[in-house]
Amino acid sequence: TFADKLVQLEVQFGKVELMFKDFCGFQIAYHERRLALGIEIVMDAPGDYFQHRKGAISGMAYFDIAKQTLPAIGLDCPIWLIGIG
Repeated sequence: TFADKLVQLEVQFGKVELMFKDFCGFQIAYHERRLALGIEIVMDAPGDYFQHRKGAISGMAYFDIAKQTLPAIGLDCPIWLIGIG
């Protein structure tokens, strides 16, 4: 915990919709004063990692889409976004 508040970690190797569900969960917990920081881990470039399964990565959450859209959805909670390769 951080100053008696939760640091929540989500690792998302699923669809973009699930990543946004994580973001909404962070926002709700932050609004309820239970969350100090939300950490979201997504793939940096899933197409590079899953070259043999192109159909499986359709709509998959990845770093650039999260980085571009996170400011647009207007959350006011602290989120640390991490992309892994």
